[in-house]
Amino acid sequence: MTDPRPEPAHPASAAPALRWFTPGVIGAAVVATAVAVLGQQVGLIPADVGAAVWLGYGCALLAVVLGSLAYAKVGAKSSAERDPHLASTRLQGLLGAAFVVKVAVFGAGFAALSLSDVKFEFLVAFALAFAGAALVLQLVTVVQLARSFASRPRATPVQSR
Repeated sequence: MTDPRPEPAHPASAAPALRWFTPGVIGAAVVATAVAVLGQQVGLIPADVGAAVWLGYGCALLAVVLGSLAYAKVGAKSSAERDPHLASTRLQGLLGAAFVVKVAVFGAGFAALSLSDVKFEFLVAFALAFAGAALVLQLVTVVQLARSFASRPRATPVQSR
């Protein structure tokens, strides 16, 4: 006797979904690194808070990497999905989850710095660097996700008579 239930889907690999996302993140990382290096060379970033800037930048990159793993996993699962409503719901959920990851990473970094008795200027430099890098990387993420969803074929509507 055969089982009428469909076979369980095998978990999709996240590697194909990461291919479309990686170039944008690398490009944004290069731009953010160039801005930070230029800011230090010109003197916009004081030497005593330079480490805080790099720490904030690194934490923002960590948050984006963790968020991109979720994008890739769901993107790989839903590559066969053609329902625009379901796709938009998943996208909103992913953006919300990425925001929670960013807040958690920022909170952990800020708490660790606060507990280590650093100066207020160091905390501000960390927060501003994190916010700037996270904003640039979020813009890249949204553009890459929009391109990903726009390139998917849409479902053909069923004509009712």
